[in-house]
Amino acid sequence: MSCPECNARVEFEHWESVTTTLDPEMLRVVLEGRINLATCGKCELSIYVDTPFLLSSPENHYMIWFMTEGMPSELDDDVPEFFKSAPKYQEYRQKTRMRVVRNRRDLAEKALIFESGLDDRVIEYVKATLRFSRQPGRKHSDSLVFAGRLPDGKIWFDDLEGEELAIMPPGAPTLTFPNC
Repeated sequence: MSCPECNARVEFEHWESVTTTLDPEMLRVVLEGRINLATCGKCELSIYVDTPFLLSSPENHYMIWFMTEGMPSELDDDVPEFFKSAPKYQEYRQKTRMRVVRNRRDLAEKALIFESGLDDRVIEYVKATLRFSRQPGRKHSDSLVFAGRLPDGKIWFDDLEGEELAIMPPGAPTLTFPNC
């Protein structure tokens, strides 16, 4: 690959998938947004190489596909028909949360949600509620992200536009969805 700034040749380690069981330290790299990040040795420019990528965690039952724009978003597109009808595949699909994301922030956020043992659909619902419950007339942006669990169990949301943090205490009303 060539650096877009200085045209120097850039070498880097390219990952197509990470399984947290096999590469637990790589989860931190994904959460920090450093997966498939190249740095030019000449001008030190950081270059994000956004190619399709799979993050999977058999122990936490999730698979997250990072797909760039234009890639298919239907999870079953690449699965042969004979696998789809196999009982083990159907059982696996029922136990495993499978998601597609289109940017690095969403990849890291989904991974953090699942690693925290939470249901991403409930988190998205809470984020939407918090966004739309802000003061009337304020812009409703997409800047609110799940930031983790605090030591006391509270759930922490961060507003990337520098607004106040929203904290949801444990025991607050939650929604549950079957077969997440």
